[in-house]
Amino acid sequence: MRKPSAPNRSLNAGRNSAAPEGYVGVFEPDAGFLRSELAVASLIKLAKEAGCSQLFNCPVSAVNPIGWRR
Repeated sequence: MRKPSAPNRSLNAGRNSAAPEGYVGVFEPDAGFLRSELAVASLIKLAKEAGCSQLFNCPVSAVNPIGWRR
């Protein structure tokens, strides 16, 4: 794994993964937010412009990454 070039800090996702029952959200003052519908629509538009096809409502039985590095 290469050393990051930007300032960073390690976070422990485990401590945030178990919100108490009844919670509807968790506020993280250092985090941003994402308008997920706009993000997905933008990615679909960019993919179309790049010549990619989209398949919707199709079951996925396997994912075989190509060139994946850990």
